[in-house]
Amino acid sequence: MKIAVISAKGGIGKSTLCAELACEFARRGVDVSIHDHDHKQKTISEWHSIGQRSTPKLGAEAVLELTDIQPSLDAKSLQNAVVTADIIIVPIGPSGPDLWATRDTLEVIKAAKKTRVLIVRNKVVTGTRMQKVLAQTEAPFPVAKTEIGYRQDFIVAMSTGKSAAEIDAESKAASEIRSLVDEIVSNFINVGVSVK
Repeated sequence: MKIAVISAKGGIGKSTLCAELACEFARRGVDVSIHDHDHKQKTISEWHSIGQRSTPKLGAEAVLELTDIQPSLDAKSLQNAVVTADIIIVPIGPSGPDLWATRDTLEVIKAAKKTRVLIVRNKVVTGTRMQKVLAQTEAPFPVAKTEIGYRQDFIVAMSTGKSAAEIDAESKAASEIRSLVDEIVSNFINVGVSVK
Protein backbone atom coordinates (compact mmCIF):
# COMPACT_ATOMS: atom_id res chain seq x y z
CA MET A 1 0.00 0.00 0.00
CA LYS A 2 1.34 3.42 -0.96
CA ILE A 3 0.69 6.69 0.87
CA ALA A 4 1.92 9.90 -0.77
CA VAL A 5 2.29 13.14 1.21
CA ILE A 6 1.98 15.91 -1.36
CA SER A 7 1.57 19.64 -1.87
CA ALA A 8 2.72 22.08 -4.51
CA LYS A 9 3.87 24.39 -1.70
CA GLY A 10 7.29 24.08 -0.08
CA GLY A 11 7.73 24.59 3.66
CA ILE A 12 4.31 23.24 4.47
CA GLY A 13 5.63 20.33 6.55
CA LYS A 14 5.36 17.44 4.08
CA SER A 15 8.67 15.86 5.01
CA THR A 16 8.06 16.14 8.74
CA LEU A 17 4.57 14.72 8.43
CA CYS A 18 5.79 11.89 6.19
CA ALA A 19 8.59 10.95 8.62
CA GLU A 20 6.30 11.14 11.64
CA LEU A 21 3.62 8.97 10.01
CA ALA A 22 6.21 6.38 8.91
CA CYS A 23 7.68 6.22 12.42
CA GLU A 24 4.26 5.80 14.03
CA PHE A 25 3.29 3.00 11.64
CA ALA A 26 6.67 1.33 12.35
CA ARG A 27 6.09 1.72 16.10
CA ARG A 28 2.82 -0.18 15.62
CA GLY A 29 4.67 -3.06 14.02
CA VAL A 30 3.89 -2.33 10.38
CA ASP A 31 6.54 -3.20 7.77
CA VAL A 32 7.04 0.36 6.51
CA SER A 33 9.44 2.23 4.27
CA ILE A 34 9.82 5.87 3.39
CA HIS A 35 10.77 7.23 -0.05
CA ASP A 36 12.39 10.61 -0.67
CA HIS A 37 11.18 12.00 -3.99
CA ASP A 38 12.09 15.58 -3.13
CA HIS A 39 15.35 15.43 -5.06
CA LYS A 40 16.22 19.08 -4.37
CA GLN A 41 15.84 19.16 -0.58
CA LYS A 42 16.41 15.46 0.25
CA THR A 43 15.02 16.15 3.73
CA ILE A 44 13.89 12.58 4.34
CA SER A 45 17.25 11.14 3.26
CA GLU A 46 19.13 13.56 5.53
CA TRP A 47 16.78 12.87 8.47
CA HIS A 48 17.19 9.11 7.98
CA SER A 49 20.99 9.41 7.79
CA ILE A 50 21.34 11.68 10.83
CA GLY A 51 19.25 9.28 12.90
CA GLN A 52 21.11 6.22 11.57
CA ARG A 53 17.69 4.64 11.34
CA SER A 54 16.85 1.02 10.57
CA THR A 55 13.10 1.73 10.70
CA PRO A 56 11.36 2.97 8.76
CA LYS A 57 13.46 1.59 5.91
CA LEU A 58 14.62 4.13 3.33
CA GLY A 59 13.66 3.58 -0.31
CA ALA A 60 12.85 -0.11 0.10
CA GLU A 61 9.82 -2.19 -0.71
CA ALA A 62 7.48 -2.73 2.23
CA VAL A 63 3.89 -3.55 3.07
CA LEU A 64 3.32 0.18 3.61
CA GLU A 65 5.35 2.74 1.66
CA LEU A 66 5.19 6.47 2.39
CA THR A 67 6.52 8.96 -0.13
CA ASP A 68 7.61 12.57 0.36
CA ILE A 69 7.18 14.51 -2.89
CA GLN A 70 8.99 17.55 -4.31
CA PRO A 71 6.81 20.69 -4.00
CA SER A 72 5.90 21.53 -7.59
CA LEU A 73 2.84 20.98 -9.75
CA ASP A 74 5.16 20.39 -12.70
CA ALA A 75 7.32 17.79 -10.99
CA LYS A 76 7.02 14.32 -12.50
CA SER A 77 7.29 12.85 -9.03
CA LEU A 78 4.12 14.67 -7.92
CA GLN A 79 2.18 13.54 -10.99
CA ASN A 80 3.44 9.95 -10.59
CA ALA A 81 2.67 9.94 -6.87
CA VAL A 82 -0.91 11.04 -7.47
CA VAL A 83 -1.42 8.29 -10.03
CA THR A 84 0.28 5.48 -8.08
CA ALA A 85 -0.77 6.32 -4.50
CA ASP A 86 -3.44 4.31 -2.76
CA ILE A 87 -3.89 7.12 -0.22
CA ILE A 88 -2.97 10.78 -0.58
CA ILE A 89 -2.28 13.01 2.41
CA VAL A 90 -2.35 16.75 1.68
CA PRO A 91 -0.98 18.98 4.43
CA ILE A 92 -2.50 22.45 4.48
CA GLY A 93 -0.56 25.18 6.25
CA PRO A 94 -1.66 28.23 8.23
CA SER A 95 -1.29 30.99 5.64
CA GLY A 96 -2.99 32.36 2.54
CA PRO A 97 -0.22 31.15 0.19
CA ASP A 98 -0.49 27.68 1.73
CA LEU A 99 -4.24 27.64 1.06
CA TRP A 100 -3.75 28.85 -2.53
CA ALA A 101 -1.11 26.22 -3.29
CA THR A 102 -3.31 23.54 -1.76
CA ARG A 103 -6.15 24.42 -4.15
CA ASP A 104 -3.83 23.78 -7.10
CA THR A 105 -2.70 20.48 -5.60
CA LEU A 106 -6.29 19.38 -5.01
CA GLU A 107 -7.14 20.13 -8.65
CA VAL A 108 -4.40 17.72 -9.77
CA ILE A 109 -5.80 15.06 -7.43
CA LYS A 110 -9.38 15.61 -8.62
CA ALA A 111 -8.28 15.38 -12.26
CA ALA A 112 -6.75 11.98 -11.47
CA LYS A 113 -10.11 10.91 -9.96
CA LYS A 114 -8.55 9.93 -6.66
CA THR A 115 -10.95 9.42 -3.75
CA ARG A 116 -8.80 8.19 -0.87
CA VAL A 117 -7.54 11.64 0.09
CA LEU A 118 -7.16 13.27 3.49
CA ILE A 119 -6.39 16.94 4.03
CA VAL A 120 -4.41 17.59 7.21
CA ARG A 121 -4.27 21.00 8.88
CA ASN A 122 -0.56 21.27 9.65
CA LYS A 123 1.63 23.69 11.63
CA VAL A 124 -1.49 25.01 13.36
CA VAL A 125 -1.03 27.56 16.12
CA THR A 126 -3.90 27.07 18.56
CA GLY A 127 -6.18 30.03 19.29
CA THR A 128 -5.12 32.15 16.31
CA ARG A 129 -7.28 33.76 13.65
CA MET A 130 -5.64 31.55 11.03
CA GLN A 131 -6.65 28.42 12.94
CA LYS A 132 -10.26 29.61 12.64
CA VAL A 133 -9.81 30.34 8.91
CA LEU A 134 -8.37 26.85 8.36
CA ALA A 135 -11.24 25.28 10.30
CA GLN A 136 -13.79 27.07 8.09
CA THR A 137 -12.10 26.39 4.75
CA GLU A 138 -14.25 24.28 2.46
CA ALA A 139 -12.52 21.36 0.81
CA PRO A 140 -13.41 18.86 -1.91
CA PHE A 141 -12.00 15.99 0.18
CA PRO A 142 -12.31 15.00 3.85
CA VAL A 143 -10.33 17.06 6.36
CA ALA A 144 -8.74 15.19 9.26
CA LYS A 145 -10.27 15.86 12.65
CA THR A 146 -6.75 15.86 14.06
CA GLU A 147 -4.86 19.13 13.70
CA ILE A 148 -1.07 18.96 13.77
CA GLY A 149 0.34 21.81 15.83
CA TYR A 150 3.42 23.89 15.17
CA ARG A 151 5.53 22.25 17.89
CA GLN A 152 9.17 22.28 18.93
CA ASP A 153 9.19 18.49 19.27
CA PHE A 154 8.68 18.19 15.50
CA ILE A 155 11.52 20.61 14.81
CA VAL A 156 13.91 18.87 17.22
CA ALA A 157 12.91 15.43 15.93
CA MET A 158 13.61 16.29 12.28
CA SER A 159 16.92 17.94 13.23
CA THR A 160 18.11 14.87 15.14
CA GLY A 161 16.80 12.05 12.92
CA LYS A 162 14.07 11.07 15.36
CA SER A 163 10.30 11.23 15.66
CA ALA A 164 8.37 13.36 18.13
CA ALA A 165 7.43 10.19 20.05
CA GLU A 166 11.12 9.31 20.35
CA ILE A 167 11.76 12.77 21.83
CA ASP A 168 8.82 12.56 24.25
CA ALA A 169 6.21 9.82 23.87
CA GLU A 170 3.74 11.75 26.04
CA SER A 171 4.06 15.06 24.17
CA LYS A 172 1.23 16.80 22.33
CA ALA A 173 3.16 16.29 19.09
CA ALA A 174 3.36 12.52 19.59
CA SER A 175 -0.30 12.38 20.59
CA GLU A 176 -1.36 14.30 17.48
CA ILE A 177 0.55 11.89 15.21
CA ARG A 178 -0.97 8.86 16.96
CA SER A 179 -4.42 10.37 16.51
CA LEU A 180 -3.80 11.11 12.82
CA VAL A 181 -2.58 7.56 12.17
CA ASP A 182 -5.70 6.25 13.92
CA GLU A 183 -7.79 8.36 11.51
CA ILE A 184 -5.88 7.12 8.46
CA VAL A 185 -6.30 3.51 9.58
CA SER A 186 -9.99 3.82 10.39
CA ASN A 187 -10.82 5.72 7.17
CA PHE A 188 -8.62 4.04 4.58
CA ILE A 189 -6.69 0.98 5.63
CA ASN A 190 -8.37 -2.40 5.81
CA VAL A 191 -7.20 -5.70 4.37
CA GLY A 192 -3.49 -6.10 3.68
CA VAL A 193 -1.93 -3.93 6.37
CA SER A 194 -1.78 -5.17 9.92
CA VAL A 195 -1.65 -2.30 12.40
CA LYS A 196 -1.47 -2.72 16.15
